[in-house]
Amino acid sequence: MKLLVSVLIILLLVIGYFIYRSIQNPLMALRDTISQIASNADLTIRANVLGNDEIADTARNFNHMLSRIHTLVTDVTGATLTLSSAAEEMNSISEQVATTATEQEQQSAMIATAITQMSSAIEQVAQNALATSDKATNADHKAQQGQQAV
Repeated sequence: MKLLVSVLIILLLVIGYFIYRSIQNPLMALRDTISQIASNADLTIRANVLGNDEIADTARNFNHMLSRIHTLVTDVTGATLTLSSAAEEMNSISEQVATTATEQEQQSAMIATAITQMSSAIEQVAQNALATSDKATNADHKAQQGQQAV
């Protein structure tokens, strides 16, 4: 009977050891995968899925979560590149607008100078025309006086 109990205890210990290993090995593999992902920041690494138990379900769901995070990071990276490109384009457009505004300012200043010069010339022409009109009127008076004297 003692022999049977001893054999039974040894058998239970061996079965217990195999159950322990069947739980510990997949958990250690999952832990190692998580550590590797954390240390390398590599979202392409996946956990090995062996079997259909709870640990395999956890590894499967972990892989699915990693896929979703990887897709999200990829999408954010793409959006960031698009935003960066748009910002560069906006910067280029802003520089073009600033250059055009400077050119228009210079042209407006040239037009204002030209208008001032033309206004001065017109005023001078008007003064000369008035002076000529006065001289013509004066000459007409003198001619009339000369005609009356004759």
